[in-house]
Amino acid sequence: MQKKTAIYGGATVLVLAALVAWAFAPRPIGVEVATVAQGRFEAGIDEDAKTRLRDRYSVSAPLAGRLIGRYPDGLLGGIGMAVFACGLALLASLPAAPSDWNLVWRLAVCGAGFALFQSPNNHTIVTTAPLQRSGAASGMLGTAGLTGQTTGAVILAALFAVWPPHNGQGEVVALWLGAGCAVFSGVCSSLRVRAPQGAGH
Repeated sequence: MQKKTAIYGGATVLVLAALVAWAFAPRPIGVEVATVAQGRFEAGIDEDAKTRLRDRYSVSAPLAGRLIGRYPDGLLGGIGMAVFACGLALLASLPAAPSDWNLVWRLAVCGAGFALFQSPNNHTIVTTAPLQRSGAASGMLGTAGLTGQTTGAVILAALFAVWPPHNGQGEVVALWLGAGCAVFSGVCSSLRVRAPQGAGH
């Protein structure tokens, strides 16, 4: 009986030792194999983020605020969208390796145009609503902005699916499409301009 117990115990120890050895035994690690060649280095960012800037319209918005009331909001919005479309077109025509200054002044044109559109457009939405509906008008501003950002992100993802951004073609197509949308928005804003009463009499 004791002999059988010793045999079973020894066998159990051997089995446990074999399992431990198998668990800690080194194993081959899968690696990627590729042919070494010289080429252009490319890096991309795969993370999703949202840029938050303080005082985004601190330069153009005060000017637009002074123009509100003196000129029709639709006219100011149309001019702002025209400037914004020009800025996007200038960005789309950037060379392959632009300098910092070439990028900065084009972005400044985009920012100035959008700020010139934003203030008169918000003024129109908020002031044309009845006083008892002013809260709804303010909420509509936030909803419209979020809807536009979401729609733009979806369209941009679809464009990058068709034109991969690695060769720079996707960005150019997106900028030209944005410029076209800005022109369309400027035309719609300009259509709000009404002739003064009594004109033509």
